Amino acid sequence: YDILSPDAFLREFIADYQALATLYGLIRNAYSDRPYVDKELTAKTRELLQEQTESELFALPNAIYELGVSTLQEMDQNDTSDTVNVQNLRKALHRTVADEARSKPFLISIGERAEALTEAYESRQIATQDVLAEFRKLAEEYAHAAREQNQMDLNDNTFAVYTVLKDVIADVTSEQARAVDQVFEEFPDYRWNDHQQSQLRRTLYNTLRPTVGMENLIETTNKLLRLEHV
Repeated sequence: YDILSPDAFLREFIADYQALATLYGLIRNAYSDRPYVDKELTAKTRELLQEQTESELFALPNAIYELGVSTLQEMDQNDTSDTVNVQNLRKALHRTVADEARSKPFLISIGERAEALTEAYESRQIATQDVLAEFRKLAEEYAHAAREQNQMDLNDNTFAVYTVLKDVIADVTSEQARAVDQVFEEFPDYRWNDHQQSQLRRTLYNTLRPTVGMENLIETTNKLLRLEHV
C-alpha cells in the first residue's frame, strides 16, 4: 500500500485493507494497557484510517473510564460479553493504578493482584467468569477505599498510613494514622538522608510499639517506610 498509493489500481482493495488495519487496531487496543496509538502503522495507513474512521472505533464496547460502584452497576445492566468486561476492567484497573498509585499507595497491592490475575487468565489457568469476579472485587475494593478516605477526611499520605496500620490494629483510628504520618513530616529528607532515615525508623518504633506489638513492629515499620509520600 505504501509503495503503490495513491495509484488508482488500489481502489478496489482499499476497503479490505482498511478493514485489516482497523482489526489490527481493535485487537491491539483490547489487549494493551494504554490507549491504542497507531505509531506502529505507516504514515499512509494512519492517514487512511484517520480519514475514514472515527476516533472511538478502536474502543471496546462499554469501555470503563472510571472505577466506582456506579460503573459496576452499569456493567451489570449492559449486554456486553464477559470476555469484553474482563478486558474493560483489566484496562481500567491498570490505568487507575498507573495514574494514582503514587498518591494512593494502597493501590500498589491492588495492581499486583490484578497483574497476577491477568497472567493467570492469559495462560488459561482461570476461567473468564472467575477472573471477572476477581477483577470486580478489586474494583469494589478501590471504590470502598476511596469512599472510606472521603468519609474519614484523610489526605492521601495519612490514608496510606491508615491502610497499613489497619492490618495490624483491629480498631485503628484516624487519629492514630495522623500521629504516625506526623512522624514522617518531622523527617522530610529521610529518603536521601541516612541520618534522618535512621532517626525516623527509631521514632516509628517508639510510636508503634505500644499498639502493634513487638511481633509486628519491624514488618509494619518497613511497610510504612516503603510508602511514597507526596
